Amino acid sequence: MNAARWSAVFLSCACAVPPIGALAGDSPWSLGLRAGISTAGGVPSNDAYTMGLALRYHLGEGRNVGVALERMQYDFERPWRIVGVEQDKSIEPDDIDAAATSTGLSVFYERAYGGPHQRWVPYWSAALAVASPDADPVTGPAVGGGTFDMRTDPGTEIVPGLRAGYQLNFGAALSADFSLTVNHHFADWKVEDRQSGNTGTVDNYTHYGLQLGLVYRFGG
Repeated sequence: MNAARWSAVFLSCACAVPPIGALAGDSPWSLGLRAGISTAGGVPSNDAYTMGLALRYHLGEGRNVGVALERMQYDFERPWRIVGVEQDKSIEPDDIDAAATSTGLSVFYERAYGGPHQRWVPYWSAALAVASPDADPVTGPAVGGGTFDMRTDPGTEIVPGLRAGYQLNFGAALSADFSLTVNHHFADWKVEDRQSGNTGTVDNYTHYGLQLGLVYRFGG
């Protein structure tokens, strides 16, 4: 993914559900969209973007619990290198990556510090997700002649995460959210080149990211 796609994520779909503990209103429920960008430093991806849906329940005194369903999209960078095969750049100069997605279901707890009359309210959130990644097969020219034919079985990931930032209140029912995120993926990807028979694995990795957002609280 390039810089233009990063900008598009920010401008067109960067919206995350902020904490509602500081908001007034009759209903304890809120529903909203989540989106953001993150990086894992190249293994298995450089940049990734996420969108999803979150439902939360206000427990009182700035405390919230909820569930979220999220979809992440990214490129599995240079899967051929995981199994010890090199791409022949004299034939194809651009790196051949595998398009990948991941669907995750999480439960989370949030704590906000402030009330609806405060313009800015700090908060933090902790989550635990189960994610199901998937990577497309890719083929290309290999150094030394012939081709590689990469297949990936990512299995299932367990993903604990933290988020911290500020909520900007516009009123009892509407607020914006700005936060930094870190998510650690307990992973065991299995990668195979069907041509050479070489295999490799992708172990645990961490995504660092940014979320921006907007939320409406029912009954606010």
